[in-house]
Amino acid sequence: MNVLIGFRRKEAEQEKDVWMRSRLKMYCSLLPYSEDKEFTPQDVFLFPWEEEEIKSKKKRKVMSLEEMDKKF
Repeated sequence: MNVLIGFRRKEAEQEKDVWMRSRLKMYCSLLPYSEDKEFTPQDVFLFPWEEEEIKSKKKRKVMSLEEMDKKF
């Protein structure tokens, strides 16, 4: 069972890698025509797994120095 889980994870990572390379190729081909100085590969296409990362980052609360002093 663990072998199957590991194999599927490997396959998913390989698929992500192919998508990331494709997006990078698109980004490189569009970059000379972009007027935006901060044009990123995520501007070309945002993947579902990246959307989840962005949502989780937004949920994190930035603590002030006073809150950190109280907590730690």
